Amino acid sequence: MTAAYYGLKKRAALADFRERFLIRNAEAGLNTNIDPLSLVKALGGGVNDVKIFSRWLNENLFDGATFADFRKTPGPRVWINASDIYNRTPFVFGKTAFDALCSDIRSYRIAEAVAASAAVPLAFAPIVLETYPGGCAAALPPWLERVRKDPNAQPLLRSFAEAQARYRDGSMRYVKLLDGGLVDNYGLSGLSIGLLAAQRPYEPLTERQAVKIRRLLFLVVDAGRGISGDFVQTLEGPNGVELVSAAADTAIDASVRSSYAAFSALANDWNGKLRRWRCGLSAAERSRLGAGANWKCGDVSFFIERLSFDQLGPERAGILNAIPTRFSLPSEQVDQLIVGGGDALRVSKAYQSFRHGL
Repeated sequence: MTAAYYGLKKRAALADFRERFLIRNAEAGLNTNIDPLSLVKALGGGVNDVKIFSRWLNENLFDGATFADFRKTPGPRVWINASDIYNRTPFVFGKTAFDALCSDIRSYRIAEAVAASAAVPLAFAPIVLETYPGGCAAALPPWLERVRKDPNAQPLLRSFAEAQARYRDGSMRYVKLLDGGLVDNYGLSGLSIGLLAAQRPYEPLTERQAVKIRRLLFLVVDAGRGISGDFVQTLEGPNGVELVSAAADTAIDASVRSSYAAFSALANDWNGKLRRWRCGLSAAERSRLGAGANWKCGDVSFFIERLSFDQLGPERAGILNAIPTRFSLPSEQVDQLIVGGGDALRVSKAYQSFRHGL
């Protein structure tokens, strides 16, 4: 929600996001009760039609904006992630995936993508996208086919490439999407895929960006829930909804730990490649790419930080982690979380090192 709204409104988003979304009841029209009827609906695919939620977001937050509106003014590039529950891969709302669908990302509503990224299983039925095989104007990137033919390709990259091919070749009529956290709760997969698919040392940056850059900060926000429940105090349990929730949390937490470790290794490897490429440039190439007289090829540093409430100490972290993940919270809890996020950033050693190096 926050990233998409900031990407759309830029700095103006900071002025009204709290009032327009955080302290409002975005659960209006949703069934949030646990009762026999909702359990039957859950087993039938989902308690709520996610389109109810996307409609609320469209009318109350995004004002009908589409992905084309992201590019109307310069600003941050936003990648919204959902989970393709058939291919068990990340679905990154962007040009590559929509070209594979033979569709146009520019006309797709931001609210629909955001709703898909937050469509928790059982609470919501999946968001559905239709494929249009045979009606494609754009060719798929060559690296997708290269990866599919490479038996030694990284599993994340190959599964992503296979999914794009299925969207294009007609073997899938519909793509079913749920919460992006099922496969990538830290939102790292889009950039990881970009790094793994890179053909040149500086990619996914351009040559000029790679020469210009000196400091790069990867700030990975851990919005996961803390350990909860008391079923470990009894022989019985967990059961029902608690069992489903515990299973989902276990899968998500296990995957994010390994994905963060893998991403850290990828980013550090990229930093080394970038330095070697920069230091291998000829004088003519440096001049062509805009390197100044005082430019130093080795002066490029990456900072990687996982930001969480744990950095605030056990007592305060316990209070903040106990706040439920809901689309409707009391304003005092909203403000507690906002202040907690700011404080966690301020005490981050990596963030302070990044600032001092500028």
